[in-house]
Amino acid sequence: MEPEISNQSLLFLIVFVITPLSLSYLYQLGLSKNILWSSLRGTIQLFAIGYLLTYLFDLQASIGIPLMISMMPTVATFHARQKGKELPYVFWYILIGLITIEVSVLGMWLLFDMVNFTPSEVIPMSGMVIGNSMVAMGLALERMKSEFKENNGRLLAALSLGAKPSTASKLIVQKTLNAALIPNVDQLKTIGLVQPSRNDDWIDLWRCRTGHGY
Repeated sequence: MEPEISNQSLLFLIVFVITPLSLSYLYQLGLSKNILWSSLRGTIQLFAIGYLLTYLFDLQASIGIPLMISMMPTVATFHARQKGKELPYVFWYILIGLITIEVSVLGMWLLFDMVNFTPSEVIPMSGMVIGNSMVAMGLALERMKSEFKENNGRLLAALSLGAKPSTASKLIVQKTLNAALIPNVDQLKTIGLVQPSRNDDWIDLWRCRTGHGY
């Protein structure tokens, strides 16, 4: 029997909108409009993607998977580039990076038979990979802009003394990468304990080793 989502449970989700709205109003963060718009857009997207996935899951894997995977990096790129749209060619750098990450990770999963080549498995897992990468890239762009703005005087002084651009900005790049990797490092520390993971693989491995459930 599949669980059903009642109207009362959907109404309860409003709490997760009211809480950040209250904090934004209380501390005058100026995020009220952004929170409301994001909540509305997220709701519409969930309904739309739900219908789309129902259709894609019924298609052949060779058709449904490429359709969805080609869309996810593009949407993620448009979102992440907002953090650094002033930078030249940032759209293409992000898009190429996301595609490279997705192809590499998906290729490894399929090579070692960690997932089956079916839409119901590949699409959700790919969504997690692309989503985490998008967040990391967005954080990197945001931090990089902030660091360059705060250290503008030091950079100009170093360049005027003959330092190479790569040398003058080395510390900023290190801080940027460190800040962008913190969420992923924290997820790796707690994967399977706090963060969701492919726990069914570990259960299958345990059953295979002990003979339970077979």
